[in-house]
Amino acid sequence: MTSFPVIYSSTSMRQEYEVGTDRPDNMENVKSVIGHAVSALMKSGKEVSVQEILAFLKQQEARSADGRKKLYGRAISVVAGDTD
Repeated sequence: MTSFPVIYSSTSMRQEYEVGTDRPDNMENVKSVIGHAVSALMKSGKEVSVQEILAFLKQQEARSADGRKKLYGRAISVVAGDTD
């Protein structure tokens, strides 16, 4: 698995804090996490593709705890197309 640098700006740090306070199934939070993944890939110069987004989200999920892990899991399902 490719390792991606975690890039934080003051905006994304604030976003990470705000996202972490809400329920993981809130679609707004899921979209925010996906957007953060796309932004981080773009800033790092990586290709933005479904596979790269999924790899980034899975890496973040592995580093997360509890509710954040569930939020990343939901985002992975959305990107993968498993939205049932």
